Amino acid sequence: MLKTTFVLIALLATVVPPCCSQEMGHSVPVIHHTDLYHPHNDPDDHWDLATLYGLMMRGNIDLKGIFIDHPLNAARESNEPTWGDPALCAVGQLNHLCGSAVPAVVGSSNPFDPDTDYASTGSAGSGVDFLLKALEESPEPVAITVVGSCRDIAIAGKAAPDLFREKCRGIYLNAGTGTTDQSKGANQEWNVLLEPEAYRAVFEIPCPIYWVPCFEAMDFKVANYGSYWTFDQGEILPALSQPLQNFFLYALTQSEDPKWLRYLDGKPDPDLMKQFSAQRRNMWCTAGFLHMAGLTCDMEGMIHFADSSVESVFRFEPISMTLGNGGVKGWKPDSHSTDRFIFKARDVDRYPSAMTIALKTVLLAIGPSEVKVRIEDATGPLVSRTFAILKNRIEHRCSARVIESASDAEIILTIDADLPREAFSIEEDGSALKIAGGSAQGLLYGVGKFLRTSGYENGFHPSEWRGTSVPRGSMRGMYFASHFHNWYQTAPEEEIARYMEDLALWGVNAIKICFPFLNFKDWDDPEADKAVEMTRRYARLAHDLGLQFGIGAGNTLFSGVPDHLRATRLPDPTHRRGNHGNPVCPSIPEGHEFIMEQMEELFDRLDGVGLDFLVFWPYDEGGCGCDQCSPWGSNGFLKLSQDLTRLARKHYPELKTVLSTWVFDTPPAGEWEGLSKTLAEGNDWLDYILADSHEEFPRYPLDVGVPGDLPLINFPEISMWGNWPWGGVGANPLPSRFQHLWDSVKQKVSGGFPYSEGIYEDLNKAVVVQYYWDADRSAKQTLSEYIAYEFSPDVTEDVLTLIDLLESTASHSYRKEPVNPSEIERAYELAESVNNRLPDWAKKGWRWEIVHQRAILDREKYIGDGLETPEAEAALLRLMEIYHSQMETEDPYHHRVRPPLKRAVSLNGNK
Repeated sequence: MLKTTFVLIALLATVVPPCCSQEMGHSVPVIHHTDLYHPHNDPDDHWDLATLYGLMMRGNIDLKGIFIDHPLNAARESNEPTWGDPALCAVGQLNHLCGSAVPAVVGSSNPFDPDTDYASTGSAGSGVDFLLKALEESPEPVAITVVGSCRDIAIAGKAAPDLFREKCRGIYLNAGTGTTDQSKGANQEWNVLLEPEAYRAVFEIPCPIYWVPCFEAMDFKVANYGSYWTFDQGEILPALSQPLQNFFLYALTQSEDPKWLRYLDGKPDPDLMKQFSAQRRNMWCTAGFLHMAGLTCDMEGMIHFADSSVESVFRFEPISMTLGNGGVKGWKPDSHSTDRFIFKARDVDRYPSAMTIALKTVLLAIGPSEVKVRIEDATGPLVSRTFAILKNRIEHRCSARVIESASDAEIILTIDADLPREAFSIEEDGSALKIAGGSAQGLLYGVGKFLRTSGYENGFHPSEWRGTSVPRGSMRGMYFASHFHNWYQTAPEEEIARYMEDLALWGVNAIKICFPFLNFKDWDDPEADKAVEMTRRYARLAHDLGLQFGIGAGNTLFSGVPDHLRATRLPDPTHRRGNHGNPVCPSIPEGHEFIMEQMEELFDRLDGVGLDFLVFWPYDEGGCGCDQCSPWGSNGFLKLSQDLTRLARKHYPELKTVLSTWVFDTPPAGEWEGLSKTLAEGNDWLDYILADSHEEFPRYPLDVGVPGDLPLINFPEISMWGNWPWGGVGANPLPSRFQHLWDSVKQKVSGGFPYSEGIYEDLNKAVVVQYYWDADRSAKQTLSEYIAYEFSPDVTEDVLTLIDLLESTASHSYRKEPVNPSEIERAYELAESVNNRLPDWAKKGWRWEIVHQRAILDREKYIGDGLETPEAEAALLRLMEIYHSQMETEDPYHHRVRPPLKRAVSLNGNK
């Protein structure tokens, strides 16, 4: 009767570190057969075991059990092995670190007998019974890895061949040599010599065999048909979580400490870390493990799904083979073979480095690593806030823990007075990475670049971007149109604060909001106090991040404006200027006084929070068509703006002013010429000219020049184009449109305020703000960085294609052209594919959700049964939740920014 031992190691961690990569593909059920001992025979087995646990933590495999050779099994002709007993402690340690309960089994002490009928004798033993039971009970075929003796697998295969035929997806046999030349060591590899007859018998089991020869020839060289490779342990060991470092130190030192669980706690011994980091490690099994898990590895070491189109550094080739008494007698390529394969390293020069990077990637999935940050020569609230943002964004995306350290650190945050104020640099500083800003604000921008160019899959991978970056534009703003009970009005403060942080990380340095006069009758309206508080909140949040804050000003005020003060309607044959809102005529003395009184009251109510700039707005909303005010842009509006400047600077002496020329000369009325003439006589009250339009940029400032020779900023409409209700069906990426518009103005424009009605145009915001930072940066470059950071670098190309398809549909719809059904279906398929491959944090993030819902809603709207299907209603409802939309509203304008869910009600009747 076979002597076997069965042990269940199920030590669950009291604090389980979160998995830093969600289940991105199918989890392959796996049983691992190994000669894992403590003290070790060869510590590569501990690296292999940790690799499998890493793959389990990534969601790539479902580790069903560990089968460990009996210590006498590996003794060959000696009954006194120099190694210890099966390393059940190693399994227990990794179970503890991973919060898992993978069982461990000790194999037979009796040799394999090729003449025994194990199927009928019933003498397989409880260890083999465990293996057979696992196969039988698994709802799907199980993969088996063999990295030690073949004894127990050979016994199991003879005991239940039909079960292997049905339930084994493949045996990954790490043994033997690729050569069949006896003079080069054919069949002389360690695992073969342990039990040659068992090695031969494994090839006879009726299931796929993925043969992973340890060497091509017994010369310890990297070769095509051998899996052997080496790495310096210092390339990986220091990057791992401290508990996992201790796991390896316990094995490498062959520790006799019986407290193997408590050994994982505490800081790793620095001397031991130095000693073992200097050692080189022989490895064999990593590539086979990846393939077994449905993965592959490109030439650079990046891990991909096996069905991807990347150029893999290894592959398995179909073969036919002949067997002899000593094992493999011969093999040859056979394209018709479907169940016998051999490993091949396709590029022997790049294979070791690729395996090193892939191994590190997998091991980083085990336990949280620590990222130490030192703040050097920098103090103040914004510096502290910047560290907090860095910590939050890293920990949100992976299992790493970011801690502030007074001494040793991987990242240094500092201020360098030699840099321009808003500039930053990222450079090596010894073994650390130094992020420096010309000011605390520049440091924040540098951290943004660092975060966007770092990696987060299976642990934190610091950015490889190096250099100095100086912004070109001085006013890199964002206009939050905070009205209509859109997101800017209704979102809770913590969401708004985080969103403003994210925009600042992209390089935004100014926030403008709209004080929604048109929603209130007068200052006694209860909603007016809420609007004041909202404005004060935005000012405080902006200033906390070192951002400038401003509001708009003009002649449009409360709905309760007395009739005799109201402005004359504008001539508007192009329907661009608009005649909505509640404009007041400033040429009526009482009207001018009314405007000044209301603005004075607003400034008083904002006392203490500070205004950094004021933007004067001519049309849409605003304007007056009376004879005394016309032409409005170069007459009544210009005079009123000067008066409002004097009033505002009594409250805020350092206030900057921006004069908007939105829809000037639409239709032509001599406004641009009149403005140029007036400002040529004196422009000391004004800091910027803002220009833009609904379509192409106005020609006057490009062809003639900017009035007053002032800095020119733009006002890209990123919210409404091709989109109704605004944001109603999700994200509205329009990179091609904005690239076209930017290319025509980038030599003149040095900043701007994109017009935003919500968060659904977040992709557009990133594109435009990066134009302001670097005029030559393309939309595609920005989007690639955005996708890699907010979603995953693995989906960059697919999401870029998806964005192009979404923009194409929006453009056709806007121009009232037929949409392309195949493009819409392709966008939906891409979105579903990406959704299935995203890490959990990205999949659950609103940025991906609004893109995903857009693809769903386009499909339902244009090629499905409309926006009242269950799928469409679910998507619309989710968008309403993200936007904090009102299911019932009294706001007469809320329908403009609310997803068109049929059961949503506007009490005033608007749909």
